[in-house]
Amino acid sequence: MKLSLIVPVYKVQDYIEECLLSIVRQLPSDVEVIIINDGSPDDSMCIVEQVLRGLSENQQKQFVILNQSNQGQSVARNNAIKIAKGRYIGFLDSDDYIADNYFETILTHIEQQPNVDLFSFSAIHFEDVSNKQLGILGDQLPEGLFKNDHIFLKKVFEECSWQSWSRIVKAEIMQKNLFPENILLEDVQVFSKIYLEDITIYHINKSLVHYRQRTTSSVAKANQKLIDGYKKAILFLEKYDNSKADIVKLSLVKLKVDYLVHCFTFYGVNAFFKEMIKYHAFTDRKVLFPVIYTIGRHISKLVKL
Repeated sequence: MKLSLIVPVYKVQDYIEECLLSIVRQLPSDVEVIIINDGSPDDSMCIVEQVLRGLSENQQKQFVILNQSNQGQSVARNNAIKIAKGRYIGFLDSDDYIADNYFETILTHIEQQPNVDLFSFSAIHFEDVSNKQLGILGDQLPEGLFKNDHIFLKKVFEECSWQSWSRIVKAEIMQKNLFPENILLEDVQVFSKIYLEDITIYHINKSLVHYRQRTTSSVAKANQKLIDGYKKAILFLEKYDNSKADIVKLSLVKLKVDYLVHCFTFYGVNAFFKEMIKYHAFTDRKVLFPVIYTIGRHISKLVKL
């Protein structure tokens, strides 16, 4: 088995059919799809079962269904990683869908570059209701092979795009780097750590996933769990004080900016200023200016309303 694609499912009854159909339309015989029901209370799994019933017997055997009580996306992914049979592991959120050339592109690169530890690519970012394209998410880098490339790593950490769905990783690496549980932004900790290991990376300069922006998603608006996720991600990266510190700080800047903006929208002005002082943002122009600009745009939109 060349690839295991992991798809956690929770409250996605409006999207899961599109997600699965994008997979089955192009599913090669050497790929398995692991669907984890994270205790979804809606009709998501009924729709999954309906789609699978329409497949041939051989295709149905390529799908593995795991059921668990609601424990969150990290636990779901970790449980799937532990049973994955593929040489490589990929991830897909169940409210997104893959491009028509997803498997062909990835498997071709696996064949051509069998010693690569991690393949990365980007995604088309679109708005749920209007279907309007919002841009490209993920590492927008030149196609090619990279190993211990300082310039490449600086670009990756500067973009700070750590989403799981934009990477295919060797199974043994993922098995050693399970997702931290019960937090948001768990991808930051997992993939920043992997990138700093002595691995070979191949970047595919294509958008292979369609990423849906939902207003109801867990990272769409400020809330306590999201803010806690930012805090933990920042603390995790601040531990690096070795030769890679100059690389890591590029992601730290982006995370601190996002964290402080969320503090402003969720806590209000007083708590925001306290956090600005705590993170020395008033004396760090790389943090201060983006924070002021982003909050200014936020206030401007509110005034227009």
